[in-house]
Amino acid sequence: MKYDGMPRPKAKAKEPSLDTARDANRIRRVDKTYLELKQQGLALKRTLEYTKSVCPKMVEDLKDRRIDRVVLLGCGDSWFVGTCLEILIERLLGCSCQSYDAFEFFSFRCDVLDEHTVVIGQSASGTTRVVLGALAKASEKGAYTVGISNTENAEILHSSDFGLLVQAKREGWPTQATSSAIVAVAYIFAVLAKERGFRDSYCSKVLCELESLESKVEEAICLAEPVMKKNAPLFVNSSFFQATGAGPLFGAAQISCAKLRELCPVQASCYPLEEFHHYRTLKSKDPLVLFVGTSGQREVDTALVGAYDGGMIIAIGSQIDPEISKVCDLECIVPLVMEELQPVVSMVAAHLFAYYLAKAKYDANIGYPSEV
Repeated sequence: MKYDGMPRPKAKAKEPSLDTARDANRIRRVDKTYLELKQQGLALKRTLEYTKSVCPKMVEDLKDRRIDRVVLLGCGDSWFVGTCLEILIERLLGCSCQSYDAFEFFSFRCDVLDEHTVVIGQSASGTTRVVLGALAKASEKGAYTVGISNTENAEILHSSDFGLLVQAKREGWPTQATSSAIVAVAYIFAVLAKERGFRDSYCSKVLCELESLESKVEEAICLAEPVMKKNAPLFVNSSFFQATGAGPLFGAAQISCAKLRELCPVQASCYPLEEFHHYRTLKSKDPLVLFVGTSGQREVDTALVGAYDGGMIIAIGSQIDPEISKVCDLECIVPLVMEELQPVVSMVAAHLFAYYLAKAKYDANIGYPSEV
């Protein structure tokens, strides 16, 4: 199946759930999402075990191949997975890595591909036409293609040079597939870099951290759930959220906005950390989700500016500066992992926040603002 730019019947179909306050389909899907997100640790374990069994083929294909560039593409969460991985892959392989929305890549970014490029496309269903079309274009240019899906026997797994089946369930809106894809891709590139003799000690550190992520994610759920269950209802009347983070955590910010839009439903926009300071769009009582990592003073600046503008600050991180804590309306501590993999544990807290906010809005009979 190739993407030809023509509209599909599915594109005209309505979302099965509505934004009304007590839509039964929506809250049913919200509850399924909760069941899925609570089992992310198990999904990571299964995905890592499976990836170990299949990655020798990709490593063998690429160990002696010159790699100048890695491209990650997808739609929605599958695109944001790439944002989370860019820096890790650059540090592992010492080459350029970019993440693109699949349509943007298919339409405008295929001209400079060659045999020294690796293109990775992700589609949960495995049939997203624009992702398949982008991978087909990349293959025509000589690039090595990788297809990722959590649907067994999906077309994307067979039409690419290497197919990777993520061991994740899809009960509601995606959570497991997102975190599991990050772990799977990180593992393969760490093994590949180690095989190529590049930054051996760094590769070993990444592999060690990946082994610990199952327990770290389970710990994150234990830490975050009581915090979010208690505090998310404080934001029940909020209808517009912003999120920000730097480096890999910008990917976590993108994912957090996706879950807020899907589950709650609210409007949510995200910016890279520095870009937040160029617009000052945060208004009084607007929530700002700040993913705290290693950006130091600029993260502090962001929290202070947001609070000064009257915003409600939600800080998620493993080591939150006391200056940020002073102005927080909600602070959630998650386990510490290396910064390149921090999105995997930080997004768990964001998933739980979106879930408990959705439940609070349902209980309060609040739908999308146009209906209030």
